[in-house]
Amino acid sequence: MIMEYNRTMWKDIAGHARIKDLLKDYCITGRIPHALLFAGTAGLGKTGVAHEFFKAMNCQERTGDACGRCTSCLKVVSLTHPDLVTVNPGARWIKVDDVREVLAEACLRPYEARMKCIIVEPAESLNTESANALLKTLEEPPSDTVIILVSHRPKLLLPTIVSRCQRIRFNAEDRGRESAGDDGDREQGRDQDASESEVVRAEVVGLLRGGDPALLARKYFDQEGWDLLPVVLLNAESVIRDIMVLRHGSDRLLNGELRQSNFKQTGFGEIEEVLELISAMRRGAHENINLRVAATELFIRMGQLAKP
Repeated sequence: MIMEYNRTMWKDIAGHARIKDLLKDYCITGRIPHALLFAGTAGLGKTGVAHEFFKAMNCQERTGDACGRCTSCLKVVSLTHPDLVTVNPGARWIKVDDVREVLAEACLRPYEARMKCIIVEPAESLNTESANALLKTLEEPPSDTVIILVSHRPKLLLPTIVSRCQRIRFNAEDRGRESAGDDGDREQGRDQDASESEVVRAEVVGLLRGGDPALLARKYFDQEGWDLLPVVLLNAESVIRDIMVLRHGSDRLLNGELRQSNFKQTGFGEIEEVLELISAMRRGAHENINLRVAATELFIRMGQLAKP
């Protein structure tokens, strides 16, 4: 059971009372998991909580909170503490050599702290090779090191990684309402997300009605595009689902526009090939694939499912 503490502690972290109580309980009882996954959308303060957790673990007053005055706390604030290590890629991917270097450091005893801490952010930047390197350490973690994975898109993480971490979910609601203006901003953000998803859906459906596959792939994936990958693939799957429904003689569709397309001659082999491409792109989220090339092939195959 999580113990109750004075919630004016961790005062520099807005909201997240439930999470702060849990982490303070870890510090006070000494039952600190060796691997944590801080999961939630960007902008919720997950990294700030990770830093405060490290301070609370190692504060020289040992109260379950950080005093902010001792040598250990001050070094964390100035980002000079030798036992707080952050893996944060300057490029799209976290390279396996970077992970191996940090993990080799993790095998050493802490220089000053009671518990060394390695923060990997964003954890979805681990590709298959670097994730597997990390996995070996998660299977046999050092006794005086805690690894915190900070992920904005946890669905992109390897299941074997997630299964070895204590998952802590960060929600916008838990952060608290700072002002009515913040509520308005969040509501506007949700409206923008819904609008963006609807645009993606319409354009993916449009592929079966003569849309340009190469143009659409270039529009979404010419540069970054990784944030849009989940919504694109989900909409592609909804199209495949509707085609299967129509092929079986039903009309209970998620995308009503597809009633105007002809799928009577669409073979199940063609449908399976598209589903395999979708799965390959999901797996490719952990690899350094050329996303635009993969998306172009997927969109071409989807456009070919509708027959004249």
